[in-house]
Amino acid sequence: CGFAAVPIKLARVFPEAEITGIDLGEPLLEPGRKLIEKSGIANGNIVLKKGDVKNLEFDDNSFDLVINTFMLHIVEDPVKMLNETERVTKPDGKIIITDLNRNYLALFLKKFRTPFTMKEGLEIINKSVLRTGIPSKGFFWYDYMCF
Repeated sequence: CGFAAVPIKLARVFPEAEITGIDLGEPLLEPGRKLIEKSGIANGNIVLKKGDVKNLEFDDNSFDLVINTFMLHIVEDPVKMLNETERVTKPDGKIIITDLNRNYLALFLKKFRTPFTMKEGLEIINKSVLRTGIPSKGFFWYDYMCF
């Protein structure tokens, strides 16, 4: 969840939703909590927890929606992360994966050197047990949506 930008936006669009954000880095969680408080969404519907996306501390079929933003290219074992994503998502739940798309900007900008191309990302997704989804590609990122 980083510093909670995505959970805050989700809470504004879906004010009745219970949102759980996970981040391995404790240093990001406290600024995230402060941003939630400043956002005016301090009604308790966003909870930030320290956790490892490769070993989530949730029961099977826990979530209606799981959103994975910009993680595929930075996690040491992305297949394990995707398998965990599938495990914690309800059978009729939705999964949205978004990641940076390596492109020619990698010649000039360091942050575009480490991401996968969409083809490489889909090869990793296909190695996992993640349900079938629909890929789409933009210039800077690609999505894989399971609806």
